[in-house]
Parts: sequence; C-alpha cells; structure tokens
Amino acid sequence: MAALLVVGWLVLPGFWHRHVLQLGATDIHDPWLLDDRISVCGRHWNLDVTGRQYTRAQLQATFGDNVVLVDPLPLAPCPTGPCGYNTEAPCDTVVFVRVGDDAYVDYELVGGP
Repeated sequence: MAALLVVGWLVLPGFWHRHVLQLGATDIHDPWLLDDRISVCGRHWNLDVTGRQYTRAQLQATFGDNVVLVDPLPLAPCPTGPCGYNTEAPCDTVVFVRVGDDAYVDYELVGGP
C-alpha cells in the first residue's frame, strides 16, 4: 500500500499538470532534448531543419493569436488546432514548442491534412 501511495504521489502531479490543466505545452522544453519528429494528436510532425527560434512577438506578427503550442512529450493531450485524424474542421499544419522564456521552435505536419 505504501508503494502505491508513493507512486501516486509521484505520478499524480504530472498527470494533473499535463492532462487536466493542459499546461505541458506552456512548459519550457530543452531544445537539445527535442526529437526531430514528435507525435501530437495522432499525427507526426518534423522539426524545422533550419533550427530557427521565434519570439512570441514574431509568432504573433506572423500568425496572430492562432499560434498552437504543443507538449512534445509522449502521451501529451491534444490541444485544439493541430491536424489530427478524422477531423473535418480546419487545422494547423505547423505547431510550436516552447524552448525558452521567449523562444519557440516549429514542427511541420508530415503528410497533409
């Protein structure tokens, strides 16, 4: 029983943070640990090969308020916006991962909508 309590104490805050509050996308992720390909909303996304980083102001100037931040870690929740499977709604083919206080990298959808 004690082991179960310890595991719950270690796992529950991360689950609550990522899946209930959906804050994993706003976390700062280490750019050196990011994979070249991530899975979000059941689709695969490739890291931009140029390695460029954007500021929030640059993203808003280019995309307005329609910037989709995603959590690149496995089993992350699917936010509204990215192209997923079986969707009839318009979807974004580029998503962003936060890598610094004011730094973001982009991932592009593999394939098409």
